[in-house]
Amino acid sequence: MQIKSNFPKKGLMTLQVESPDDLWFLQAIIEPGDHVQGRTLRKIKVGSDEERKSSVIKRPVNLEIIVERIEFAQFATELRISGKVISEIEDIPKGSYHTLTVEEGTIFTLIKGQWQEYQRKKIEEATRPLPTILVAVHDREQALFALIKQQGIQMLSDMQGDVEKKSFQTKAGSFYQEIAQQMQTYKERYKPGGIILASPAFFKEEVMKAIPEKERKGLVLATVSSVTKQALTELLRRQEVQGVLKEDMLTKEAHEVARILGEISKGGKGIYGKDEVDKACKSGAVEMLIITDSKILQARQDASIDDLIRMMKTVESMNGKVLIIHGDSDAGMQADGLGGIIASLRYVV
Repeated sequence: MQIKSNFPKKGLMTLQVESPDDLWFLQAIIEPGDHVQGRTLRKIKVGSDEERKSSVIKRPVNLEIIVERIEFAQFATELRISGKVISEIEDIPKGSYHTLTVEEGTIFTLIKGQWQEYQRKKIEEATRPLPTILVAVHDREQALFALIKQQGIQMLSDMQGDVEKKSFQTKAGSFYQEIAQQMQTYKERYKPGGIILASPAFFKEEVMKAIPEKERKGLVLATVSSVTKQALTELLRRQEVQGVLKEDMLTKEAHEVARILGEISKGGKGIYGKDEVDKACKSGAVEMLIITDSKILQARQDASIDDLIRMMKTVESMNGKVLIIHGDSDAGMQADGLGGIIASLRYVV
């Protein structure tokens, strides 16, 4: 994402969406009551009701709306922002409803009465280029391929080998070559910033032998306990992978969630659940508030989003930190299992 212009005193920022990943950041910071300006197509009736040849056309116009609803699905290619029109434009009644569609290439302006610190940090994260990491987790019978992106973990494929005990060496060797070939295909297709090859035991070394020397640049070997989706999250914590993912948000999320869950498990400075966390927010005890994006989506659907926004603003007003995490990651699913809201405390309450 690019910041085209920024006027902090006016609360105005003009942004350009450069990839579908940017939409995840935007859906986490745009909230009801914000103003959004952008170019859009609007259906306009040409001719009066009395005229027999009246028709409806789509006309490109620049509109400003007050946000009432945000629609977004993970890995979607567009973000839909709906609200009332406040622009004075001919043939478009002020107060009528319109939906602005934000997608790759869209330039629009977001205006807030007050930007929260966590919202500014999300914009900083979105405008800071982070590498997409290609991951292959395998043994001699199965291989999982995935991309670790700013938006989360995107599964690519699940490859099954055909290994029998009597022909183990021959068929396993062939499967290792298939894994190497598939990695090369994905490397050329997605152009990742790094590649991780992981397996239990020695299997990764066998695949490494099937990769040409010139194609091994940037390849990191790692060890995992199993060939499962959970192993992808396990990878984020491995020391040999930290160099590749040191700036990746998922690493930070996994670390912070693990830290708070550790406090919760021992009855220390960790709490969960909306009611308990809300009480701690109001008392100023919250050091870090973590909310999953799936919890935010649910709150938008059941009209409780204002409560979450109030909690986040309260925490920041008392010098606490707010972190919005991916609900589909292992850390996010752990947090969702506790209601989608967890927090670390300055002191036990």
